[in-house]
Amino acid sequence: MKFCKGCQQYKEVSEFYKRGNENGKLARYCDSCRKSGQDAKDKICGIYMILNEVTWKVYIGSSRQINKRFKQHKRNLRGNTHHSPKLQNSWNKYGENTFIFDILEECSPDDLVKSEQSHIDIFTSYDNDFGFNIQRVAYKHYDNLLLDPIEYSARRSAQVKKRYESEEERRKTGEATRLGQSDPEVKKKLSENGKKRWAREEEKQKQCERMKAFCSTDENRKRASEHMIKQYSDPAVRQAQKMRIPHRKRVQLAETGQIFESINEASKILGVSVVTIRDGANGKRKTKNFTFRWVVDE
Repeated sequence: MKFCKGCQQYKEVSEFYKRGNENGKLARYCDSCRKSGQDAKDKICGIYMILNEVTWKVYIGSSRQINKRFKQHKRNLRGNTHHSPKLQNSWNKYGENTFIFDILEECSPDDLVKSEQSHIDIFTSYDNDFGFNIQRVAYKHYDNLLLDPIEYSARRSAQVKKRYESEEERRKTGEATRLGQSDPEVKKKLSENGKKRWAREEEKQKQCERMKAFCSTDENRKRASEHMIKQYSDPAVRQAQKMRIPHRKRVQLAETGQIFESINEASKILGVSVVTIRDGANGKRKTKNFTFRWVVDE
């Protein structure tokens, strides 16, 4: 016996459609309910929201099968694998009972992207103070139905440029990035993710192909050449770039106060390897006889 979601009754297994091959799963609706169109109630196409009743922040989304999409959201949130970190963190903090899953609008598949964008703009759900959406622009695949990529790229580029026209916005973003990257846990996680990614041979191959495709066009090579010429035409920039190389930076021997113009010079005079001097100045290695520190030009 199996329970039918349509007529709310237990029926024989033979009355349910078997998906795929003989080993496939049984449908949730019996044959009679499927013929009468009861299963269509589960296939609502439109725009939905996920609302936190405590913070009143919302997540806006769209789907051809909203109820099915709700189940996907809940499964990912319960498993702590949701694509939106903002929504996942709020779910973990306030609990499942504080969230409401509701349908905002029913529309045709052709209008999904435009309707979703309209609701995202109304609720400003891309703003951290009002919502959980990651992107400002609705851009999704619906059985090969999607927003024109050229139009999407133009809109996205315009929004990013408008956002970072403000000096205050650029300063806040820079501070947040530096603060996050200075956290030892964040550094460790970034390092682990990078090692894990580049350990896969397919990722290395993809990156190699992308770089080859980028460098194979005359336009990109010309642009890179012009940028380098413009950047290094300034003597101050050339000197600053040169001083970033550890072998060219001045180093001081703490015991005597003697200053060397480079770690190569210090290595030849003191008979210590450049690696030892470099790591000692960076605080990564201690030696019994010498203590090194970089000379900071004021």
